[in-house]
Amino acid sequence: SATYTDASAVNRTATSNTVNTIVQQVSGFTLVADRTAVVAPGGQVVYSHTLTNTGNGSEDFILTSGQTTNGAGDQIDLTGFKIYADADGNGVADNATDLTGTTVNLASGDVFKFVVVGSAPGTAVDGNTAVTTVTATTAGAFHPVVAITNTDTATVTADAVITVTKSASVITGPTGTVVQYTLTYTNTGNNTATGVVITDAIPRELVGTSGMKYQAGS
Repeated sequence: SATYTDASAVNRTATSNTVNTIVQQVSGFTLVADRTAVVAPGGQVVYSHTLTNTGNGSEDFILTSGQTTNGAGDQIDLTGFKIYADADGNGVADNATDLTGTTVNLASGDVFKFVVVGSAPGTAVDGNTAVTTVTATTAGAFHPVVAITNTDTATVTADAVITVTKSASVITGPTGTVVQYTLTYTNTGNNTATGVVITDAIPRELVGTSGMKYQAGS
């Protein structure tokens, strides 16, 4: 609006037209990251991935995975692909529900952690590799449809293959909450592993700087 005094010394106000600004929903997301792994012939490969909705509203995503076309540096195909939720990000499926091709809804800022599982053929030989992909695609609420793909690579070995997972009894709680961490290690390879050393570095937050305390000897 504008106020002014006319030639007759009368105060007047002029108001402009109304301008409306509408905030629209904008799609945005990330999928991380490319993974590498070693696997024994006939063994299982597990890749961890994280989908994050960086847009400004709730959105549906479709997760898919599969084998790329064999080419240079890719001699075998993995089979039996499944996608499972992994809420705590410990690299282990939370349940047996396959999410391949289903819709995952994420609010703005939400994070969805999951694992992709596949199996190497028993005929694979040492040095063979398999290149696979996992893709997150917007479910069509916004145009154009957007897809992001990560590439995973597995290398077959005839030696020992050590897998280590770490989980926590709780992932959140008030001050004083006791958290028990569990380490699980397995040799899924075809040979004996010797001289195995597992290191679990305790973060400084667990030694008293933020009111938390590591229970010595636990």
